Amino acid sequence: MKIKTKIIGNKVHDVGYRVFLLRKALELGVERFNAYNTKENGVQVLISFLDGDNDQILTFKDYVGNNKPENAEVSDIIFEDYVGYVIGIVDYMHLIQVEQLSKGIPAILSIP
Repeated sequence: MKIKTKIIGNKVHDVGYRVFLLRKALELGVERFNAYNTKENGVQVLISFLDGDNDQILTFKDYVGNNKPENAEVSDIIFEDYVGYVIGIVDYMHLIQVEQLSKGIPAILSIP
């Protein structure tokens, strides 16, 4: 079973939301997960995909509906069934690491 989650709000980027969701997916034993930030009509949106069994999906939905990172400002959460490929959670962790390195390296290089 696969779901797509859209988390919409004034502050859902740059608050650690993707890692927040990743951690819960790992705790649930999910093997396939992905998430990315985007904007729709100028509003911040986080989109995630999770492929798991029914219990994992229900627990994830409950968690997302009732929890958020400390500084997040959420106005809506939408869950939809999803049909499509979801990358492996380990591959997603690698993507997150590469993204963080790509942000950090320029900062380190700018230090005199």
